[in-house]
Amino acid sequence: AALEESSGINAEYGVVLSSINGNLSELGSLFSHLPCFTQFKAMRRRIFSRILEEVGWEKKETDGHTDALLRNMLVVTLGKSDDEQVLARCQELFNTHYTGGKQIEADIRGAVYLTVRQDGTDETYRKLMDLFNKTDLHEERERVQRILGTGPNAALRSETLEFAMSESVRSNDTPFVIHGVANAGPEGRDQTWAFIKNKFPVFLERYSG
Repeated sequence: AALEESSGINAEYGVVLSSINGNLSELGSLFSHLPCFTQFKAMRRRIFSRILEEVGWEKKETDGHTDALLRNMLVVTLGKSDDEQVLARCQELFNTHYTGGKQIEADIRGAVYLTVRQDGTDETYRKLMDLFNKTDLHEERERVQRILGTGPNAALRSETLEFAMSESVRSNDTPFVIHGVANAGPEGRDQTWAFIKNKFPVFLERYSG
C-alpha cells in the first residue's frame, strides 16, 4: 500500500522501479495459477500505470538509455497485468505497423509484440509469423521468435516448439524460442518439459561438445 500511494515513485527512479518490477514478477510466477493473481495484477496496474503516463509512449529528445528501458518495462508489465488502455494501444500500434503504416519504435516494438501475442488468437500468431518471414533483419526476427510461444493457446505453443527446432531458427536462438513457451505459465512449463524430454536425443546431438 505504501508503494502504491507514494508520490516519490516516478520515472526518475528507473533503476529502482526495474528492481521492484523484477521482484514482483518473481513473486507473480509463484501464484500465477491462483485466484489471488487477479488482485496481484490489479496492484501492478495501480503502481505502474501512472508512471507510464509520465514517461509516455513516444521517444523524447531528452530520453536517456534508462528512459527507453523503463518505457519498455512498463508496457510489458502493464500488458501482462491486463491494463485495458495498454492492451488497446498496443493493438492499435501493431495493426498500423503490420499494414504498412507508422512503424513501432524499436525501443518498444518487442514489448508491443509480446502484449498483442497474449490474446492467444491464431490471427495474431500468423501476422507475427508473417513479419518474421518478411524480414532479413536478425534483430527483428529475434523480437518475433522470442515471444511466439508466450500466448495461452496450447496448440500454438506446440507449433512454436516445433518451429524452434526448424531451419528457420538459428541453432543458437532455439533455446530463447523454447524459453518463451516455458514462460507461458504452468501449462507452458509443463509443455516445454515434455517437449525437451521427447526431443532430448536431438538436443544432445545438436549441442554436445
